[in-house]
Amino acid sequence: MRSRQRTLVCILLCGLLAAVHFATPWGSQAIAQSIVVDPGHGGEDPGGSGNAMDEKDIVLDTSLRLLALLRSSGEEGGRNWTAEITRDTDVFIALAARANYANSLGADRFVSIHANAFGDPQANGTETFSANEPTTSSAMRDLVQEEMIAEWQLRDRGGKTANFTVLTNTSMPASLSELGFVTNTGDAALLASLDARQRAAEAHVRALVRHFEGIPEPEPPTGSILVQVILNDETLDAIQIHLDDVDVGVTGEDGSLLLEDLALGAYQVRATLPDYDPFELGVEVRADEAARATFELTDEDGSPPDEGCLGCSSSSAPSNFLGLLLVLVLLRRRRRIPT
Repeated sequence: MRSRQRTLVCILLCGLLAAVHFATPWGSQAIAQSIVVDPGHGGEDPGGSGNAMDEKDIVLDTSLRLLALLRSSGEEGGRNWTAEITRDTDVFIALAARANYANSLGADRFVSIHANAFGDPQANGTETFSANEPTTSSAMRDLVQEEMIAEWQLRDRGGKTANFTVLTNTSMPASLSELGFVTNTGDAALLASLDARQRAAEAHVRALVRHFEGIPEPEPPTGSILVQVILNDETLDAIQIHLDDVDVGVTGEDGSLLLEDLALGAYQVRATLPDYDPFELGVEVRADEAARATFELTDEDGSPPDEGCLGCSSSSAPSNFLGLLLVLVLLRRRRRIPT
C-alpha cells in the first residue's frame, strides 16, 4: 500500500513540475508531437496470464522499447519527439492516474499497450481500440492496427471502440493495442519473443509517423476587414479602396467592401473619393477579432479639407472644409474550433 501511495505521489509531483515547465514558451515548443506510452497493468495487477507469461511483463518490455524508439531519431526511431511513460517498473498505477499524468503533460498522443487473454485458447489475433469513431483517435488506431498486422501477421481482429478509462479520460487522441492473446499458443510465441516485441514497437512508431504525416499543416490564422465609407450619414458606393498601397477594389452598392483571408498584422486602409485627398486609417487584423474600418465623413459645403487635416475641428480648419471622423471598431469574433 505504501509503495502504491509513493508511486501516485511521484506521478502527481511529476505532473505539476511538467505543467510548470511546459507553460514556458521553450517548453511549448519542446512538447510538439509528444507521446505518452502506457504499459497496461503492473504490480499486483498481472493482467492476462497464459503460457507461463503475465501480460504486465510483456507490455512493459514492449513499451520500454517503444519509448526508446520514440526518443531516438534513427531509421526506425521517432522524429525527435518528446516521449514519456506511465510506468517503467513493475508497479501498479490506477487507470485514472495514468490518464491524469498524460493530461498534466499536455501530451499530443497517448498509446496504451496490452495483451489479450480469453478462456478459449483458440481465441487469437490483434486488435486496437479507440474511444469513438470517426475521430483523430480512430485514425491513429487504424494505422497502429494496420502496421501490427503487417508486422506480426496475426489474425486481424480490426479496429474497435471501447469505453476504457485510459481512452475516455485522456484529453488527447488515444489508442489501446491488444498485441495478441497470451492464452493462445501461436500468439504467445510472438509475445514471448524479444525480437517480436521490438518489431511491435517499431510497428507502433511507423504508425505514429504515418499518423502525424497524414495530418495537414494547420492553415495560418487569417482575419478580415470590413471597410465602409459614409458621407453625411449615407454610404458611398464605387469608392476606391487601397490596402497598403495595393488596389483591392471599390465599395459595393451597400457602401462597403469586405477584405477577407488577410494575414494577421497592421494595415493601412486608404479610401479615395473623387475631388478629395485620400483618407487613411490604420487597422490591426487579429486572429480572434474581425476588424471594421469606417470612414465617417461630414461635408458642410462640398469643399475638400486641407491635406493632412484629418479630424480637424472647425476652429482649426479653413472655413471651407470636410471634417473627418475616423472610427475603428474591432468586433469580437468567435474563434474557429477545428473539428
